[in-house]
Amino acid sequence: MPALAATGPRPPRTARKTGRPWFRWLPWSRWSRARGSGGDGEGRLAAIDGLRLLAAIAVAAYHFVGTPTRDFWGTGSDHALPVVAPTLHPVSGYGWLGVEAFFLISGFVICMSCWDRSPAQFAVSRISRLFPVYWAVVLIIVAAGVAATLAGQRWGAPTDLRTTLGNLTMIPSALGVPFTAGVAWTLWVEARFYLLMGGLLLIGLTYRRVIAFGFLWLTLAALGRELDSASSTPSSSVSTPGSSWPASPCT
Repeated sequence: MPALAATGPRPPRTARKTGRPWFRWLPWSRWSRARGSGGDGEGRLAAIDGLRLLAAIAVAAYHFVGTPTRDFWGTGSDHALPVVAPTLHPVSGYGWLGVEAFFLISGFVICMSCWDRSPAQFAVSRISRLFPVYWAVVLIIVAAGVAATLAGQRWGAPTDLRTTLGNLTMIPSALGVPFTAGVAWTLWVEARFYLLMGGLLLIGLTYRRVIAFGFLWLTLAALGRELDSASSTPSSSVSTPGSSWPASPCT
């Protein structure tokens, strides 16, 4: 019998030897690059942006409609969320899964962003993309807190110098200081993934090594969960699912 015709484009053999990123040969990647607006010439994956939007909507719905917080919309039985939004409340209760979706998306995007780059180039691209906006947010919160304190009002976020300096490093939990912006816990989770990808870049990033790393990391994560290892799950996300707005869209 004649061989069946291929249903889609296959990577040329030369691509496997030249080290070109595997995702460039995906059909939707070609389509998006032709129409993309990315400043680096690579374009954007429209599907990824769509998934980000859905994840953001899910998390926002959780915080505003699906939250289990009592008296969120006011005191009294008339303001209870199951009464105010009887249909949306039980559905939006699963919106915290949007945080996990952001982590999955970030893993894919970070892998794309480090391909064909040196460790130094990857570090510079991440630092220049994340730190300016993050510093601005922390300093705005601190300034607002100082102003509120001087006005005699209560302010929840810590504004002392030690905490502020620790938060400007983006790794306050590793330094043992509280978060100025509670939502920034996701950045520390992703920073550890940056370090792992930086290690792969030092070894040499190839398709097979990425696949091997993915299987190895999945195995270690499963073992860590079975052994109740604290390192297998971000401590800030265990107590209350979706308790913070994800910072992953910044990646």
